[in-house]
Amino acid sequence: MKKPAQQKPKAKPALARKPQRRRPAEEAAPPPREVIEEGLIWNGTRIAVTYEPDWLRSSRGHPEYATSHLAIQSVEPENEPLPITETGYRSHFLPPGIVEEQGGPAAYVRAWLDAEAQTSAWRKSWERRRQLLLF
Repeated sequence: MKKPAQQKPKAKPALARKPQRRRPAEEAAPPPREVIEEGLIWNGTRIAVTYEPDWLRSSRGHPEYATSHLAIQSVEPENEPLPITETGYRSHFLPPGIVEEQGGPAAYVRAWLDAEAQTSAWRKSWERRRQLLLF
């Protein structure tokens, strides 16, 4: 008796893929970040301020996700506590435009430090550090 001929399995059709849109060379790389570096002296402490108005670089494609970033670092004396940070460094994210409304990064940080320096917690901390230790 003859064996029935085996049928070859039918090949599955390839899934249709959407053609990928190629970006022109100038669009391939995101634009460089705009970084503004300023310095200020507040109560005898030299402070470095770095500001990126479009930290996520998303304002072109998705302006609803735009985020600005401030990095504040006490430089001299190094890591000197500030009213906004006990370690001397603060990373702060905020909506775009606020820093510009205050006159720029240094002006914004100075106003922020001045406001926080009025709190009783900062005054107590400042007095403790100014007090000489006997032991």
